[in-house]
Amino acid sequence: MEGDTGLKCAVDLFPSDVLVHIFSWLPIDVISNFSTLSKTTRDLTLQQEIWQHVDLSPVASRFSDSRIVQLLSRRCSDVAAPLVSVIEHLNLDNCKVNNETVAFIAGSNHRLRSLGLHGCNVSDAGYETIASSNSAKTLIRLDIRGCWGVRDDVIKLISAACPNIEDWRLSGVNLTDVGLYAIAKNCLNLKKLDISTCYDFTRRGVQAVLRSCSSLSVFLLRGCRQVSDDAFASEFSFDDGASLALEVAEGFGLDGEQQAGQRVAALPVELHNVHIVSGGLEVLDLSECRRLRNILQHVALNFPNLIELSVNRCGLVDDDGVCALATTCRGLRKLDLGHCSKLTDNAILAISNSSFAPLLEYLDLTVVELMTDKSAVCLATACPQLTTLYFGGCSQLTEVSVMAVANFCRKLEVISLTGCGVDDTSMLHFFPALSQLRVFILKSADRLSAAGVGAVKEAKKLRVLMLGNCPALDDKTMTAIARGCSNLQEITLFGCKLLKGRCFQKMAEEHSSLLPLLKSFKLRACNAEAAKALTDLASKRKGLSISVV
Repeated sequence: MEGDTGLKCAVDLFPSDVLVHIFSWLPIDVISNFSTLSKTTRDLTLQQEIWQHVDLSPVASRFSDSRIVQLLSRRCSDVAAPLVSVIEHLNLDNCKVNNETVAFIAGSNHRLRSLGLHGCNVSDAGYETIASSNSAKTLIRLDIRGCWGVRDDVIKLISAACPNIEDWRLSGVNLTDVGLYAIAKNCLNLKKLDISTCYDFTRRGVQAVLRSCSSLSVFLLRGCRQVSDDAFASEFSFDDGASLALEVAEGFGLDGEQQAGQRVAALPVELHNVHIVSGGLEVLDLSECRRLRNILQHVALNFPNLIELSVNRCGLVDDDGVCALATTCRGLRKLDLGHCSKLTDNAILAISNSSFAPLLEYLDLTVVELMTDKSAVCLATACPQLTTLYFGGCSQLTEVSVMAVANFCRKLEVISLTGCGVDDTSMLHFFPALSQLRVFILKSADRLSAAGVGAVKEAKKLRVLMLGNCPALDDKTMTAIARGCSNLQEITLFGCKLLKGRCFQKMAEEHSSLLPLLKSFKLRACNAEAAKALTDLASKRKGLSISVV
């Protein structure tokens, strides 16, 4: 009773509109529990402003389909309508929803603008209710990633029913050219399309989207291993083969009794000779599209306004492509060339001399093994805005490159130097110079003494630390790092044989001052005493997750 009285007094201290605004930022399960405390709190938590944005994904494991229906069936306290009817943005990612739940939501809501069903077990019947609902016309964002049962029929149905959709996430569904043709025909307002890890479409489907969706600004094709360079050529033609004609005709809803050749003839003339019109593309992810060779030349020609580009693990990309990119794409902020192992100093120098170098914020050059200090120093000098830099696996880089990065890239927050030739001198200069550093990765610290490793303690804002093959790291050094880096949340150590566990005992004794924010600690190939001490630490620290191998 005393607690209820105190709560009532606290609630009475604030105007109701202020409380409602505060509640609108709280997780749904907190709001649901709070509403049971008193009639006043119940009325406050049932106002429509709170329920316009609903995210149930954090409580997906605890909310069954029946509980979701029960929750959303409650009536608003300020308008005569159920909660479900006032929702504009609903995220049900990984929730246990079925067709009946989707039908309830779609049938009760006329204003839904965003719907997340990532990983939900919804069949064709559930998507049919979405397509036939009044919300179909208002829907601008739909996320059905990982819904393996989704096929072209569903894509065609939704694309026709939701002409205003702008953001469609289809990663991992059973999508072919037929589905992409339907998207190209119906979704002319599309701004973001994610078809990553969809393996059954071809270049023709990509071409259709690039031809029709002139507003497209984000195109994600990560892991689409079948995609080839000609999908992004500036001009291309649909051939008149019978199989392609059949697919195109089906995608555009032509009469199935027509002959294959007649179907192509029946298409609009502009679809025979196609030009890319989505030149406003700003984000393009082609990571792990391993067939790509000359893709950067096509990108440079057709998408000069790119801001983010990833060709990670496209091992055939070479210097010529990077040079073409550096010539035309003037606004790049993020460039991922990780594992493009054919690149040499020429490519890195082209980036350094490009007009986007002073703007570049993210650069991944992981395992670009042919890069040397010569180009790396030029790069560091030319890119002062870098906040994320991956040099992991660049085995020809020495302490010269590390010192250049410390001198010129003062805004760095994330860096990987695994495999680079770091030494004590470079580390003692590196950490004091980079005051914004939050993530540091070095899996090859075998050249460092205790003084070099201990320099980490100068990174006062560090949140993630990963050190490997670090024979000089002992309990004293680890304790010093813990005292200096009070913001650390994740630590991974492997091959640190000198650790005996006394540092973990110190952390247990001084839990309020030594790494108070620590959430995760992983220990690999280390001393058995250290492993036992870490296990003891986890038993005394609530919320600390550990992994010992």
